[in-house]
Amino acid sequence: MDTENTENETTTEAPAVEPETNDDSSASDQSDLPTWARRELDKTRGEAANYRTKLRATETELDSRGTAMAELEAKVTALEADKQAAELAATRAQIAAKHALPEALARVLAGDDSEALEAHAFELARYVAPGPGDPRGGLDGGAGGADFDPVELARQVRASRY
Repeated sequence: MDTENTENETTTEAPAVEPETNDDSSASDQSDLPTWARRELDKTRGEAANYRTKLRATETELDSRGTAMAELEAKVTALEADKQAAELAATRAQIAAKHALPEALARVLAGDDSEALEAHAFELARYVAPGPGDPRGGLDGGAGGADFDPVELARQVRASRY
């Protein structure tokens, strides 16, 4: 029988606690609670508030890191595009020099890879006149210019023959 009385006393001393709400009505309900229960409830509420504060700070930090990461990825993408463009320009210049194309034609070489650039450069090189030092023949630019003196040329030819 003593155990029954102890159980009844325990249950009558601590009234049932209603779920926590965010209004001020819970504060008046707290006055009915024993001191130890009020302390535990205040401690629990303080811990919950602390966790909510930490959660908001972590969410803010995560958002800022996500934004920074997106900016970094955009910069990396832009740098990769610049790198590819520079590599293509260097390849274009090498192929144009290989086929002795003038600078104006080197800029218009079309193609996304070296094989396409090579084919286009070969096609354009067929239409380019050979340069003065080109062993394929042809007239050099100075022979028919404004400072051409046929008398001087005749003297040079006679002097070299005799």
